[in-house]
Amino acid sequence: MILEIVSPEATLFKGEVTSVSVPGINGEFQMLNNHAPIVSLLGKGNVKINAQNIS
Repeated sequence: MILEIVSPEATLFKGEVTSVSVPGINGEFQMLNNHAPIVSLLGKGNVKINAQNIS
């Protein structure tokens, strides 16, 4: 799946991934392939990206 992480200032990451875990404001959640598109506020914490090739 294509993951795009953006801020008001810039695109922080855009690439092909197999899954991603993020710290949402109501707790951590994970998205896998074929997940519905989502826009969410994130809290402080780590973003964990699982990808075969990150360039």
